Amino acid sequence: MRIEAIGGKPKALLSLLSEISRAGVDTRHILFDSWFGSNRLISDLLGEGYLPICMVKDWKGMKFRLDGESLTLSQLYRKVKWRLNHSSRDVMGSVLVSLGEDSHGNLRHGHVIFVRNRNKSKREWLAILNTDARLSEREAVRIYGKRWDIEVFFKVCKSVLKLARELQVRSFDSLVAHTSIVFLRYMLLSCENRLSQDDRSHGALFAALCDELEDISLKQAIELLFAYLEMAAREEALTPQRLKALQEGFMADLAKSIRYFQANKIPLIIAA
Repeated sequence: MRIEAIGGKPKALLSLLSEISRAGVDTRHILFDSWFGSNRLISDLLGEGYLPICMVKDWKGMKFRLDGESLTLSQLYRKVKWRLNHSSRDVMGSVLVSLGEDSHGNLRHGHVIFVRNRNKSKREWLAILNTDARLSEREAVRIYGKRWDIEVFFKVCKSVLKLARELQVRSFDSLVAHTSIVFLRYMLLSCENRLSQDDRSHGALFAALCDELEDISLKQAIELLFAYLEMAAREEALTPQRLKALQEGFMADLAKSIRYFQANKIPLIIAA
């Protein structure tokens, strides 16, 4: 840990990922902000089989190759801005760029996605690099948005749980111990919040609802409905009483959970 503390950020990140891999955690996408966004780190991650999705900024440590030119982020934007949808309120567009070679000598590519910065003026934009070619622009932005929970975690630790403000020490071991205690406080509070407030913590009830909804799929329900409509079409005299009987028969053949929601007018979203 002491060696990691005095080493560079990229080395520390690669070391932590190596530990996670040895622990049996299988991961593919690595999300990080522009603080880690450099050609060298991204190349190392790609060489290890990871697919980074990260925020990028305009600095000399991050270059993109397009049409044989090596460009900074601002230069890239000026070159491709005519392709972008400047009236969009979110994703403006993307461009495929070369990121150079990874640690194994393989040429790597990625998409730089330009996104409207809603917190600034209408002319401001942000850029996200996506190295997974299977993802659409919006899906890559959605996945990157999951990073926000980390920012909330840091904010709570610093502002509420007194990280770095509760005591002043010079001992490395004391700093590690204090940080561990603050993180433990956060985990305990998160667990308590989950158990007392978050509906998702009602594990048995949530699982039961999900299991019941799996009893019948939308496809099966539609097939059942058409079967009853075909039966009704064969009726020579379809009286209101007979129509009501067919309706009751259809409802009786549905899964228990769907009949419950229909009777109690509870939105199906409750089990989502």
